[in-house]
Amino acid sequence: MAGNNALTQNTWSSYKTALSNWNSCCDELDIDDSFPAQEDSVTAFVAWLLNRNLKSSTIQSYLAGLRQVHLTLGITPPTLRTPIINTILNGQKHIDQNKERTGETKRRLPVTPNMLLLLKAELKQSDLDSQTKLLLWAVTCISFFGGFRVGELLTRRESSYDPSYSLTKKDVKVKTVKVGNDSVKILQILLKSEKTSNASKGTIVDVYQSGGALCPINAYCKWERNTPAQEPHSPMFSFDSGVPLTCKKFNKYLTKFLGKHVNSDSAYISGHSLRSGIASLVAQLGYTDSEIMSLGRWSSQSYLHYLKLPRTRRLEMAKSISNIKF
Repeated sequence: MAGNNALTQNTWSSYKTALSNWNSCCDELDIDDSFPAQEDSVTAFVAWLLNRNLKSSTIQSYLAGLRQVHLTLGITPPTLRTPIINTILNGQKHIDQNKERTGETKRRLPVTPNMLLLLKAELKQSDLDSQTKLLLWAVTCISFFGGFRVGELLTRRESSYDPSYSLTKKDVKVKTVKVGNDSVKILQILLKSEKTSNASKGTIVDVYQSGGALCPINAYCKWERNTPAQEPHSPMFSFDSGVPLTCKKFNKYLTKFLGKHVNSDSAYISGHSLRSGIASLVAQLGYTDSEIMSLGRWSSQSYLHYLKLPRTRRLEMAKSISNIKF
């Protein structure tokens, strides 16, 4: 039990995917699937993954998953990244980079404020019901201005969720706080389990009122006023029916409304485009690397720095963004 809790839920999920691919590879190639994994089998596994056009970074995560499978079984892992495997992965990394430079591989575009305005217009003109429009807009603004991973706000499945990890109604509060001489509305979101941290106490992330057409607080409050009351332990962001909005469905909506405005042959938009978008924006505004990392909690310990970053500085970031002329 203690060993299992050394890893986050998202990490366990990716490791399960690695094991599933290992089993499929061994079945398809009729190779030894026993543990500890044999060097020949691991080399064949890497070749099998390469044949499926996976990137070097993805293959490395699968090898990490394979290592964890050994530990789970109580077996000392063999050396999975042998010199020949490292050489292959380094070569594939260079190929991946060249493809990105030449446009052969689609790159994820960061979302800009103008793209957010475009999304807002697309939602307004769509035939979606009003509650769904408000829901999608609230999640979009909060994801962007809070630097969230979409998986931190939304569930993975419609049919089930774990309230110990998933964001629920009781984890989100609108508060008015004093920042210097200003009274400011903030949205406080309790992340019970970050991707990079399994800390039981969780992390409280403040999202600040910015005003204007893209204000995340206004978007949230408008959606909440038009949403039926639900149980405190129910998923935070759900449709009128009570069915939670999933990461997959949210990405589909982003692709539907923004995908047609980008060159789909070389680029794409996803939920993570919001997170990378806010990082790009605050960098353009002249904030330091450490402040940007704090905003997005970009390392295993960065949420600690986020909590230490003064509210005056975080509010200043929000105001800087709201003052941009679109």
